[in-house]
Formats: sequence, structure tokens, C-alpha cells
Amino acid sequence: MNLTTTIIQTMTSREIAELTGKEHFHVKRDIAKVLAEAGIDPSKFGCTYLDAQNREQTEYRLPRRECDLVVSGYSVPYRLAIIDRWHELEQQNAQPTIPATPSIQIASEWLGMAQLLGVPVHAAQVEAVKQVELKTGIDFRPLLAASPAQDAIKDEDVMLEPTDIAKRAGLASGKDVNKLLASHGYQYRQNRLWEPTDKGKPHCQRHHWVRGSKSGYNYKWNYNIVSSLMGENNENN
Repeated sequence: MNLTTTIIQTMTSREIAELTGKEHFHVKRDIAKVLAEAGIDPSKFGCTYLDAQNREQTEYRLPRRECDLVVSGYSVPYRLAIIDRWHELEQQNAQPTIPATPSIQIASEWLGMAQLLGVPVHAAQVEAVKQVELKTGIDFRPLLAASPAQDAIKDEDVMLEPTDIAKRAGLASGKDVNKLLASHGYQYRQNRLWEPTDKGKPHCQRHHWVRGSKSGYNYKWNYNIVSSLMGENNENN
């Protein structure tokens, strides 16, 4: 979501009068004449102010385009004074640029790629936070827990590590879950690590972990898939 607010900078007819040495009523006359000739309604830029005697007076507030149009017929020194003043106003109005921190850059890259690949938001957030912790040491899991996306996970999108699946399903350990998945052709052993087969890939998610100075990866599996495999085993038995 873009939360940037665009501020339109203006210059008053009084400022133009001060910069050019003209009488204010002459400047207002010029503004009304030039804008009308350009087919622009001068009244849309009209406003009021209180003078030194607390009396209400009229003036114009012009954006840069209309101001440049009005003073285009003024002498070079006057136009230069207006240009310099615009530069000052724009510098004052410039918003400071906040540099992206490494954490934001890492998270943005992961979330952006996840969006391109159609990864569910809740899963992408989990992996982004893990990558940030892996590469910067900063743990944003407390913030992750407060994310609305983490509270709106559909049952079919629930991904859990084998140990957590075992606890939920009433199995002895995560080893039982891994054996179940392997027996149904969803994963296989390679170099002492479990890897998903083509059949299993749509139902799992690579999961990076960090414990102190150590890190690695394993796989989270869709709980509903494992539950259905358990049901098949029960029926066969």
C-alpha cells in the first residue's frame, strides 16, 4: 500500500509582489488577466488573509505551473528572483529519504518473490522473518505473531514440521510422520536428509531454521495431507 501524500507547493501573490517590487494589486491584476487568457479560472486559486490591521484581504496561491505562466512576461531579474524562491520552497518541502535497512531489504526481496510465485502471504511472511534472522540476527517473530495474515490461515494451507504434525495427530514422534510420507511416495532419503518427490512437492514447503550459530533446512508438510494418509493406513489395517 502506498502511504505517500503528495503536497502541492504554492507561492502567494504577495510573495511575487515582494520579489518583483510590484504593488500587490498589480500582481493580482496580472494573475487574473494571464490566467483568464490561458483559459484557466483565476478564482480557483483565490484565498484570503488578515493584514496588519486584522482586516481580511484577498490574494492568490499559485502552483508552480501557473506561477511560471504569470511571470513569463516579467523582466529577467524578476523571473530569476521567482525561480530562486521556488528552489527554496521546494528544498524546504523535500521529504528526507529514509534508507532501507538490511532487514527491510531482505524481507522485501523474499516477500516480492513469494508474491510472484503465488506463495500464500502467511507462509511468505514466515520465511522472510527467518531469512532476516539468519542474515542479521534480528528476531521479528513477535511482530509476525501479530500479523493479520497469520490469523487467517485456511486449513488447507496449514504447514507444519513433522514433529508438530505428530503432536497434533497423536503420533509418537516426527519420525513416524516422515516414515508415513515416505511409505506413500511423498518423500525419500538423500544424503541422510528427507527430500520431497514430485508427488510430494505440491504439499510441502522448504523451511529454514536457525538455532544459535547453526542453521539448516527441513520441510513443512500440509497437515491435511498427512491426516488423509493416516486415514488410508487405518482403513487398510
